[in-house]
Amino acid sequence: MASSGNRESGTDLIFHLYYPGKKAYTFSYRNSHKILKFRSQPCLCRQRKDTAMHDKKAARKPSFSKVWFLAAFLIIAGVIVHWHLNWKRVDTPAYSIHQISSIRNGMIREDVTTYVDEAAFYGDLFEELVRPDLSEKHHPSSSQLMLQARQSLRTRFITDMIAARGAAFEKKERPALHPLADHFIASADFFQWELYSIDSIQEEKDRAEAALTMHHKDLADRLPVRVILKKTDRGTWKVVGLANPRKFYEAAREAVQKRLEVLNEPLAKEIAEAAVLSAPAFSITRRRQPYASCYFLYTPTLRSLSGQVITQMIGQVQVHNREGQLLFSQKFIEAGPLRPGQSRQLRISWPLNEENPEERKLLAADPSTLTLTSSLLRLRFADGSVIQLLESLPNH
Repeated sequence: MASSGNRESGTDLIFHLYYPGKKAYTFSYRNSHKILKFRSQPCLCRQRKDTAMHDKKAARKPSFSKVWFLAAFLIIAGVIVHWHLNWKRVDTPAYSIHQISSIRNGMIREDVTTYVDEAAFYGDLFEELVRPDLSEKHHPSSSQLMLQARQSLRTRFITDMIAARGAAFEKKERPALHPLADHFIASADFFQWELYSIDSIQEEKDRAEAALTMHHKDLADRLPVRVILKKTDRGTWKVVGLANPRKFYEAAREAVQKRLEVLNEPLAKEIAEAAVLSAPAFSITRRRQPYASCYFLYTPTLRSLSGQVITQMIGQVQVHNREGQLLFSQKFIEAGPLRPGQSRQLRISWPLNEENPEERKLLAADPSTLTLTSSLLRLRFADGSVIQLLESLPNH
């Protein structure tokens, strides 16, 4: 508590009393009029003290906005320097991978063959995934006829893949392709997987292996893939293949099939209400004459549930082993007419190739460990209407 007194004009006496941090009280006494006045107000002293302390703190504490601005600036500068040192250097694997991604996304217009050896890349996919039974790597002692067939199919596959890649990068409709290339692309939506990140790169002399993560804009999946690059005579790098082609392709195909199952659910219901395959069974037949051969025999019963005449049916047969690996997959076409309520016993066979790794496993497997699945993919009716399941993701 404190007090003070002073004299002002017309006032004989004024007292100021205040409690620190609380209020101040003022008493004034005018002698001429014998009037005593009283007034209370916040303690200005305390306010002045608090203001002074705040000013001192503000003076020694930097502005948060300035700190955040400086931090953001340093981060952006670091990213730019890292990008310049790694991706802007044309003699690094990361630069080639970045350029391919930019060409694929339409960010730059440049020839992708500068960064990809397409003949080597697609040729390796053909030998590892499409027709390993014709691969020179797996069957170097093949006959002359086999060598010619392999070279012809391999060349056609590479040509078709290059054409399909060009259409995909330019956002055009895929051209007509050989069934091998068309099925390969559609099953995994191959050219719609994009670069998500470069995770690591290992260089060893003229060879590099980059670990990438790929993503698909219509799917939630992100898949790892390892890309092989080789150094050119100019010191730049070209992609020549995949280190794990089967693992990546099967994961991509599985992701696409899961999405197709969701999209096809209402269509499959329509087909099931129109026709059904019952009592599906299969057997493997071996023949000795006129030459040794093996056949896969499929014998279901097809029954119409529709009120219309069915003029054509397309179905699919698949066999998986106990581990869920696909060993056999074929489509079949059955011509009509199949009248309302009519049933028909089907007998369809396909030759098996013992040089094919999957079919070789099928022939060696215990039939009790195999699972047969069959489905109808397409129905055409006499009035021209069609019900058909999607076999590839739409808009591609």
